[in-house]
Amino acid sequence: MQNKLITSYIDKLWERALPEGGFTAKIGGNYRPDATAWAVLALSAAGTKDDFLEPSWAHLKTSQLKDGRVCALPELPDAYWPTPLAILASFNSVKQLIRCAPISC
Repeated sequence: MQNKLITSYIDKLWERALPEGGFTAKIGGNYRPDATAWAVLALSAAGTKDDFLEPSWAHLKTSQLKDGRVCALPELPDAYWPTPLAILASFNSVKQLIRCAPISC
C-alpha cells in the first residue's frame, strides 16, 4: 500500500516536469526553481536515476544569478530564499557534489 502511494506521488511530480528540464509548482504552470529543487529532492529520495534528473539540475544552474542567489521568480530578485534549497538539491547526488553543480563552489 505504501509503495502504491509513493508511486502515485512520484507520478504526480512527473506530470509537472517540463520538457526542457525543471518543474512547475502546479500542472500547466511555469518553471520555478523552488518547485524544481523540491522535485529533485523527492525524486532522488525515491531512487530516480541521475540521468533523469540532469535536465532539472541544468535548469537550476541557469536560475542562479551572478552573485550566487537563486530567486523564487526572476521578477523578484529579493526573494532568494530558494538558494539553500537549490544547493541542497544540487548536492543530493555524489556526481553533482564532485562536479560542484549547479551551485558553483
